[in-house]
Formats: sequence, structure tokens, C-alpha cells
Amino acid sequence: MSGKADSKNMLGLKWAATICLPILLAIVLPTSETFTPTMRTYMACTLFGILLFMFELFPGAIVGIIICMSYPIFHVCSLKQALAPWCEPVVFICIAILLLMEEVQNTPILKRMSYWIISKTGGSYLGLLIGIVLIDIVINFVIPAGSNAYIMMAFALALIKALDLEYFNPMAVSILLITIFGLRESNDWIYGVQAIGTSVAYCQATVPDLSVGFIDIILDNLIFIPIPFVVAFLYTKIFKPETPFKGGKEYFKTELKNMGPMTTDEKKVAAVLILMLLYLFTSKWTGFDMNFGFIVAPLLLWLPGIRVAKSENLGNVKIAPPILLATTMSIGTVGAATGVGDWVSGMVTPYLTGSSPFLFTGMVWIIGVISNIFLTPAALQAMFCGPLAAIAVDLGYSAKVIAYTIYHCGNQIFFPYETNTILVYFSLGFMTMKQFFKGALSKMAVDLLFVLCLAVPYWMFIGLF
Repeated sequence: MSGKADSKNMLGLKWAATICLPILLAIVLPTSETFTPTMRTYMACTLFGILLFMFELFPGAIVGIIICMSYPIFHVCSLKQALAPWCEPVVFICIAILLLMEEVQNTPILKRMSYWIISKTGGSYLGLLIGIVLIDIVINFVIPAGSNAYIMMAFALALIKALDLEYFNPMAVSILLITIFGLRESNDWIYGVQAIGTSVAYCQATVPDLSVGFIDIILDNLIFIPIPFVVAFLYTKIFKPETPFKGGKEYFKTELKNMGPMTTDEKKVAAVLILMLLYLFTSKWTGFDMNFGFIVAPLLLWLPGIRVAKSENLGNVKIAPPILLATTMSIGTVGAATGVGDWVSGMVTPYLTGSSPFLFTGMVWIIGVISNIFLTPAALQAMFCGPLAAIAVDLGYSAKVIAYTIYHCGNQIFFPYETNTILVYFSLGFMTMKQFFKGALSKMAVDLLFVLCLAVPYWMFIGLF
């Protein structure tokens, strides 16, 4: 009984904070010529939504709808302005990628690729983690969407079970953390519609002539490729196995052999995915819109003679990701319309004006990482990409620097609640908060070193500064 009572009390406290803090902000925060009452209302509505997210009082998609509706209800903007981002191409691309993910899972091709990679690299603890990173990279190329985290989570759990690892076992912790962090860090240089793609879209709102293609993102960020591999090495030192690691290579070789030869459907899926990747990689030179590659690929799997897709795939497409993506874009566009973007720009401009590339990037990284504690990564992109991109252009820097750096900031996590997918991984119960801190903070340190010591000189070399 006491446990239920404590749970109800905690829920009550969460609701009290969610309701009272935005009201307090709307009453107490003073307005001025530069900070208008409309901007204050916008911040109160946004804070209400963030608290709903943070305390998980409603499903994410419902919170997204509440945020979008709160703006016109409280006269921050019109309904048309609040919902305008829902018609952006990136929202429909997200839906197409989610459909592709469902269709691909009609075959065991992803499992086959995973077993093959681990069978080649999994002879040691480090080899096992490196194999997981390689699978993360492949998955990010094949299915560039946030939902691939759940595919990899299922694989990580199967791996933990195969190795007979218990809860809180250091190796189990490292497997889960490198799985999710490897996915997110490989998006430093692989296009993802819910990753750098979103950052670029927000920057383009204030810098319309900014052009960033699929291959541009790879070439501009090659310097970050080693990050997840370095983190994997660190995890073998931080999360030392309780007993000597007995290589799992033979297990995966056996599992791969048991799968037999590739099926016809697997070959069809592989052909479509290869065509999609070729289209994306060549779009820089062909001039074709890379977004068509994401949209056409899932449609090809419905054609006669190819038909791998099933009717139930449509019903299995998760509606939450595109709603959340559109919501975060609404936060940014409404904020820009009310002048919050200009206000934020005015606040940080004195600290950034005249700064060197190293100081500029470092300040943006610090501002973003601290803000990410209170915002979701998507909201962080929505709030800061546009204003900071404008500042970068005024200083003679490329807005790409902001798109790339802000995405990095959203990946630097102090607490699991900051990102939905990481929270799901943490909630599996395999790690303590102390173990999570060790893994997250060590990765954060690696990222900061790469950004300041390697990326800035590289960006200066290729002309982004």
C-alpha cells in the first residue's frame, strides 16, 4: 500500500510542477520592448509541453499535439502557423522511412547482416563492441530513422541473452550503451531525417540558400567516424567484465549457418536498398532531390514481381515519430514568428561576436549541451539552429557549422530522460544510474575533444570557417 501511495504522491508532484511552473513563468517573468508578452506566453506553453515530455505524463504524440494546439489557443499564433511545419517534406520522408523499416523486417536480412559482422569481429570483448558499432553504421545507412534504435535494442537484448549476462553486468551495460550511442554518434556523419537533416532544415529557415546534400554531410564530418570506436575502446576499460570474456564468434557463425542461404525476398530487399544508397550517394552530382530516394524505396517493395511489402506494414507504421518531428519544427517556427529566436540571438551574440572558430564552436557546444538538460534534442534544434545560423553567417562562417554542432549537443546526455530512445534503453533495468553516468560522461568527453581538437581545424581546412 505504501508503494502505491508513494507512486500517487510522486505523480501528484509531477502534475503540480507541470501546471504550476509554466503559470509561475507567465506571471513572474517580466516583459520589455525586446521580450514581449506573446514571447512569454510562448515560453510558458513550450515549458508546459517539455514538462509533460520529461515526466512522461502523456504519450509523446499526444504531448506534441497539445503543444501545437496550445499556441493558437493562447493567441501566440494562428492555427495555420502552428501546423505549417506538418506539411514540410521532412515529415513525409519520416513516414516513408518508417514504412521502409517495417517492410525490410518482413525478411531476416538485418539479422543476417548483424550475425555476419559479429562473426567477423566478435572474437574479443573489444571486437564484440566494434562489431556492434559497425552494425549501427550499416543500419543507419539502410534505415536512417530514429526507430532503428528499437531494431538494435532487440538485437542487443538477444546478444545479452546469448552471452548469459545478468542485470548490472558491466558487459551488458557496455553492449546496451554502445548500441544506442553508436547509432547516435554515427549520425554525426550519416544523414538522418531526425538527426542532422532536422538541424539543416532549421538552419535553412534563416539561411535559405544553405544547401547540404547526403554526400556533403559525409564529407564535412569524416573526422567524426572514429568516435564510436574510441568510445567502444573506453567502455572495455570502464566496464570491465566480471569474468574473462569468452568470445561469441562461434555462436554467431553457427546462427548464421542455421539461417541457410539468402531467400529471394532478402535479395529483393537488398537490391532496393542498394539502389536507394546509390541514388543518395550520387544525388550531389545528378542534381536529383535526395528525398525522392527515401520516398520511392518503400514504394518499390509493393511492385508486382518484387512485392515484399505486406498490407499490415502500413498499419504498423508508428505515428508518433512524424508527429513529434512536426511538433519540434512547430516549436521552432512559432518561436521565430514571435521573435524568441531574435531575442535568443541578441542574448548570445555579444559572447560570439568576433570570436575565433575555436571559441565560437566551443561556446555553441556549451550553450547547446547545457540547454539540452532542459530541452529535448529536437526542441534544442528548433530553438537554436535558426538564430545561431544567422549569427554564424554574419561572422562569415558557414551555417553548416551550427547544424552539425547543435546535433552533437543533442547527443550529449546527462540524464536518460533527455532522449526518448535512451530512456527506453535505461528503463530495461540492466544498468544503474551510476553506470549510465560513467558511459554518458565518458562519451561526452570524447565528443568535446573531437569537436574542438579535430573538427574545428578540419572545418577550417575545408572552408566552413
